[in-house]
Amino acid sequence: MVDETWLLADPQTPEALGFLRDVAKRIRKYGGSLVVITQNAQMAVDFLAPELARLGQPVLGNASPKLLMRQEPKDLEVLRDLLHLSEAECDLLAGARRGEGLLLAGNRRVRLRVEAAPAEADLLT
Repeated sequence: MVDETWLLADPQTPEALGFLRDVAKRIRKYGGSLVVITQNAQMAVDFLAPELARLGQPVLGNASPKLLMRQEPKDLEVLRDLLHLSEAECDLLAGARRGEGLLLAGNRRVRLRVEAAPAEADLLT
């Protein structure tokens, strides 16, 4: 699990992103999974920048499924093209409330709402 993954998209230290690319390409062969987490949708732009695209594209391409929560308009512009989002999906993500989002798994896209169970809510608050 890699949180704040956007920090690895640095042209000054491409080795970090290169390592993540290698992990993303190999881990599935061993029955594992890589979880890439970020609150910064701009990560997609950073990962696909010309100087990093050969390292970043495999990380994004191997990521499946994808869970998208509320997005800012500038981030939606990037995600619309990258993930082929429909106008309705963009509208959903632009106006999503806390816990609402869109799950993309293969060719399926599902609107969802994530709610903590009472015991989980007690642990979190």
